Amino acid sequence: MVTDPLDRPILSHIHGRLIILGEDVDVAKAVREMHSTTMKAEIIIVVKETRPVEIVTDSNILDNVDERRKTPIKYY
Repeated sequence: MVTDPLDRPILSHIHGRLIILGEDVDVAKAVREMHSTTMKAEIIIVVKETRPVEIVTDSNILDNVDERRKTPIKYY
């Protein structure tokens, strides 16, 4: 029995649906895609020319939104 999480297969860490989107898809569309069905996606695989280049989770998106709210907007 494998107990170290780093020794387990990657699929054993995925507990929901995943979607594949191109790198040019904006965040708003990605979020809509994540919530478009009854079984919500937890992971987005970002591809460039059919090759995976990034893994994005709902937590990544929320963290970035939260960071933007902490940074005051500067008006010039």
